Amino acid sequence: MFVREIRMRRALFCILLIGAVVLFLGLRTETGAHSTSGAPATMCMDCHILPKGAEIEVDNLPKTFRPGSTYEMTIRVESAVKSMGDVQGGFAVSVSDGELIVADPQNTQKSDGYITHTAEGVLQRSWKFKWQAPKEKKKVTLNISVIAANGDFAPANDGFARREFVLQPQ
Repeated sequence: MFVREIRMRRALFCILLIGAVVLFLGLRTETGAHSTSGAPATMCMDCHILPKGAEIEVDNLPKTFRPGSTYEMTIRVESAVKSMGDVQGGFAVSVSDGELIVADPQNTQKSDGYITHTAEGVLQRSWKFKWQAPKEKKKVTLNISVIAANGDFAPANDGFARREFVLQPQ
């Protein structure tokens, strides 16, 4: 009887342990701890607290644009924050007019009018997207936020930057 009770307790302990691990991993994915946030927005600091410094660089950002033209840009985040793992960072772009277009579907996606990273896109610190300028001649505001992740899956001490670019028509 005593041996049977010990085996039952061990089995119960193992089941509870496995259940706790599965629950932890499931919650981690559901809550965005895998760094896709589920909330594409340029307000990364709603979740990422105690930010460290970061810089945004945009390759091929036009100083002026031709109405109706399409531009491919690359965003890069530079930061002294180093990742402890595979997760490197994330980004979100919004625009006041024109259309944001996915240029790299493996690493970027369109969600709620934003261009943002995919689950695979967090494994890098640069991303490509396209923007088609509006057909009308009017100024356009491009908002970009970036995160340089430290890879610990916690909301603190990641690098963060946000910039607004005002683009003028030719």
